Amino acid sequence: MTRSLHTLQVVAAIPKSFPKEAFIAALHDHENVIMLQELTTGYKEIDTTSSDSTDTHFSHDNPMVKYEISESVIIIPGVGNSGKYNITFPATFQNTPNGVKFMAQATGGVTLRGGYFVERADLYHQVNSEEGPGMINWVLVEKATVECHWALMPFVRHSMTKAHENICRLVVEKVVAGAAKEPL
Repeated sequence: MTRSLHTLQVVAAIPKSFPKEAFIAALHDHENVIMLQELTTGYKEIDTTSSDSTDTHFSHDNPMVKYEISESVIIIPGVGNSGKYNITFPATFQNTPNGVKFMAQATGGVTLRGGYFVERADLYHQVNSEEGPGMINWVLVEKATVECHWALMPFVRHSMTKAHENICRLVVEKVVAGAAKEPL
């Protein structure tokens, strides 16, 4: 079986007035990156198995948390709910000093590995910011690689890109909105 890889990177500017720690804390609350993904319909924490710790994507420095995630994937666009397929799959998350790593094993042999990280803005040349060039110090970055059978890749790539393209921006908006609600 020939497998294919696709890599996705999404970058969102963090307003200069916000400390990077606020965004790292938001990433360590895994619900933020799970439920802000538009296909997700629910999740629950499940037991972590020892096999998760053998994947080289994860380090042995921090504990892992495993979830069962439910998604409604569009198989046939434009036909409403009859064109959707509900899937449930395990996903493992591990907090890191600058964000969170994840790995998911979805239906059909689809494996997704990646993470969300707060990184220096000067590492990224094409960052859109309402504050203007040079006006940000930090960015929120999702780096993900999906692997699956080559015949599934066009569908998986399209679904992955659509589902993940806004998560970083939505996390930034959520942290900023939450700070606005805090009393002075």
